[in-house]
Amino acid sequence: MVHLNNIFGCFLLVFSWPFLSAKLTCILCNDAASIEDCIAHGSLTCRDDEYCFLEKSTTDSLTVLFNAGCRSRTVCSIMASLAATTGKRSLVNCANCCNDNSTRNQPCNGFLCGQMPNITAPAKQCQQCPNPVASATDCPYMVNCKPTELCYSDIYTYGGSTLRYMRGCREKSLCGNGTAVHNTGRILAGRSDFNLCSECCDGDQCSSTGCHQIQRK
Repeated sequence: MVHLNNIFGCFLLVFSWPFLSAKLTCILCNDAASIEDCIAHGSLTCRDDEYCFLEKSTTDSLTVLFNAGCRSRTVCSIMASLAATTGKRSLVNCANCCNDNSTRNQPCNGFLCGQMPNITAPAKQCQQCPNPVASATDCPYMVNCKPTELCYSDIYTYGGSTLRYMRGCREKSLCGNGTAVHNTGRILAGRSDFNLCSECCDGDQCSSTGCHQIQRK
């Protein structure tokens, strides 16, 4: 007779394994001129059903472009057949996927399609929201900042009562002097928008802790 605890243990192992596996981080770019430009653009954390991908294409004017990010495993399984196909504006020379999270301490798709990027000192990365979002967890991107920029985290009211969050890179001149800058209580564009918290910080992914956490430093 099979012991029920063994059955239950196997059930937990099978159904919890996908949630315990580490999520992939992939470089993210669109029509980058080189693999280095693609890496410098930033990165993205994939969903559980996605792999990293890289596409190298040549335009009608013989310009080489790179596209990278996350792609569903189903699409990745047929990507090899998409290579060397002609589109309206480009020829896809290479289209590959990968799921290795530890390629030379860089996302694995930076090394697909025969690429050997010239990687210098890593740029400071900051969490980025492409638009104002209702929750800080809705900021899925990591962007590489310029040497003249700091990470920032803003919280403000929109329409008088709705909270909105913004994060990304901001010029040091807009942050003021120092590594942590506290700017609260500012009226934003529009009479009903009020800045509750606006912080800059100097450090890799330092704004990911949130505006009020930076404020306490």
